[in-house]
Amino acid sequence: MSKTTMSFITQERLISGFGIFLLCGSFPMASLAKTPEIESNIKMGGIPTVCHLQRLKTITEPTKQASVLALQVRRYRQANQDRLILQLVNGMDKKQFPEMQVEALIQVAYHYLEAKEPEKAVSVLNQAFQLLQNDLSPTSNNEQYRLQTLALYREKYDLLASLGMLFIELKQPELAEVALLQGLSIKQQQLNTSPRDKVEYMVKIAKGLFALGKQEQAIALLDKSLEVTQSLKKSNSGRDMQEWLTLLNNLSWEYRTFGKVSKAEQLFAQSLDYANSFGNPLSKVWWLSIIAERTYLPPSESDFSDERQAKLKQIFGKILQTASSNQSTDMSRFITYALAAEWLQFSGVGSAMQIVNTVTDPVERFKFLSPILENIRSENANKDIDLLVPLLHEVEAIVRTIPSTADRDQAWTVIAKTYAKLGQSQAALQTIEQIQSVDQKQQTLIDVADSLARNLQPDLALSLVKNLPNNLVEQVVYDSTQAYLKNGKLEAAQSLQGRLSPTYRNFILADLAKGFAKAGHTSQALKLLQQVTETRWQLESFILIVKQFLDVGDLEQALVFAQQMPQSSEADISSKASLLEEIAIAYAESGKYDKSLQISQSLQDRSISQLAICAKGDAGK
Repeated sequence: MSKTTMSFITQERLISGFGIFLLCGSFPMASLAKTPEIESNIKMGGIPTVCHLQRLKTITEPTKQASVLALQVRRYRQANQDRLILQLVNGMDKKQFPEMQVEALIQVAYHYLEAKEPEKAVSVLNQAFQLLQNDLSPTSNNEQYRLQTLALYREKYDLLASLGMLFIELKQPELAEVALLQGLSIKQQQLNTSPRDKVEYMVKIAKGLFALGKQEQAIALLDKSLEVTQSLKKSNSGRDMQEWLTLLNNLSWEYRTFGKVSKAEQLFAQSLDYANSFGNPLSKVWWLSIIAERTYLPPSESDFSDERQAKLKQIFGKILQTASSNQSTDMSRFITYALAAEWLQFSGVGSAMQIVNTVTDPVERFKFLSPILENIRSENANKDIDLLVPLLHEVEAIVRTIPSTADRDQAWTVIAKTYAKLGQSQAALQTIEQIQSVDQKQQTLIDVADSLARNLQPDLALSLVKNLPNNLVEQVVYDSTQAYLKNGKLEAAQSLQGRLSPTYRNFILADLAKGFAKAGHTSQALKLLQQVTETRWQLESFILIVKQFLDVGDLEQALVFAQQMPQSSEADISSKASLLEEIAIAYAESGKYDKSLQISQSLQDRSISQLAICAKGDAGK
């Protein structure tokens, strides 16, 4: 059984009421391309950590303090400066953002583990553990502050669980047990915690205890998790029942991991009994499908592939029996899309088609099967191709039996577009020839060309639509432009600019600017940015270009673009001042203190210039 999760099948089915979640074909229009994160080459150490600590003390607002600390730790991480992270943490008050200090130390410990330096990792983790033995600072306990800084660190119980698992890996059983049990104690005292959150945390701790050889404690904790899970069954809420079924199935696999096979079988049977208790056949197969999903994707690291395969056959045997004896439009819709997609993933094309063929009408069969094909994403298609090409051959056989020309043409359209997304251009073009309607054939050709452009075949894509008017093929032109940019062909991309409407042109100008900036064509990039008429797109493009140069240590270019950036009134994106702050700090870190001071003189935040003065003074000693 393949363990690869197909990209067009969701692992969680979100249900509102009793509706069936159908994935809709997604053809995104123009979007601002994100610059991939590049490992930093910025020089670090020009600013002594004592200067950063002094700056933190001058900031009186706790949220600003936290964000400044988080940003500095991030800079050190990007530059792989564990030594400086340790200096920074060692210079801090132990009650000043202890969770953030611990998070930083954990990351350092991971680096030591990767470098096969376990003694150093243990030392750093011991330091982190001691930090968590202190009471949290009044600031950390302030609810408003915690909400504003939630993204900067994890809760104390979560950090203790991570420490416990790392201590296990480092063969420190006593420390591991203490950390895990402390985390559990804190978690159990929380009042506003969902049952799922409680159960998942207890299971995490149970796994740690089991790894430590504490089988009785681990199983007792699983039993408590089961009690919390069973409490959900008292609810009349459909969402709570789905949560109960998911957690129950997960726990059955955890019990199996811990050697409690009879308990595992009992819980699995309980979940099946619940699904089979429904008189409504559609309800029955819906709940059975949830069990199947969780059986295929169990939470445990243990494989149990034979047991899972056997249980999947048992579940789908019941589903197939129920579906075959209870034909209806809703049942067909659910079976042929939702379950066929999952069964395709679980056991391959032959088994999936067995479910699909419970629908006798070929038009309806194809109609409900087509969303599987339409939701294939080009960027993920390669890993699914071994399953999808045989499926397409089966689908083609269905299409040939459709009597209506219009229905058949629509089906060939779906197949042609699917082949294009899989990168099989010749198969796509051959399929288009099967379409009888001239209009349908033309639109399919356009859609196929667009898929080929997204698959980085812009020359072929543009050649297919070269005789069609621009207003029909604008998306193809835009996606071809993006393909040329990704292939590094800036001139080819720019040559298509005139074929785009003002809306598309704004998008592409921003992306062209980033491409020319990265290639070192500064004046051309700035000229393109000035042509962007949508303010937000223009600002975000400047920001991405500045950060792109900061990430590779090209401070001169970062400064050029930051200075040319217009002032922003947008509250949710970086301001010009914040970018200049980052550049000033980067100059100081690289030892260019006068340049840093020159930039910081124009900034409202005086702590930046004080930081550079402190660093320059230290360097002159």
